[in-house]
Amino acid sequence: MIVGSIFILGLLFILPAVLFYTFSKSKAPFQLGILFGSIHLFLILLLSVYIYANIKQDGDLVLLFLIAYGLDIPVSLLTIPITGIAEKIIGTSFVLTNFWVPGIVFAIFGTLQYFFIGLGLGKLFKSRFA
Repeated sequence: MIVGSIFILGLLFILPAVLFYTFSKSKAPFQLGILFGSIHLFLILLLSVYIYANIKQDGDLVLLFLIAYGLDIPVSLLTIPITGIAEKIIGTSFVLTNFWVPGIVFAIFGTLQYFFIGLGLGKLFKSRFA
């Protein structure tokens, strides 16, 4: 599981970062942060649309969010208290607990997390290769 996650992270994030810094004339760390955040947001939205389109036929599809839980650690830990707060405000619902809360947390906080990872790597690359 860990080796697979590292491979996926490398394929989805590190490869575009290397290509970006190889072929880009502007090597601004902010742009790499935007690239990482955009890739993450695109993957989460793609996963969310697929789950939402098929959740009525198969409720177990929400388990696909386990992919996001693995890739978004430590941000994924926020889903537990946010789910509790949402249940107190709105009430208990399968779709709320298993789709909306994780989807929103991963889309907002996970994307911010990957933006800052990209920003940090951009600064590291700039200092090493400039």
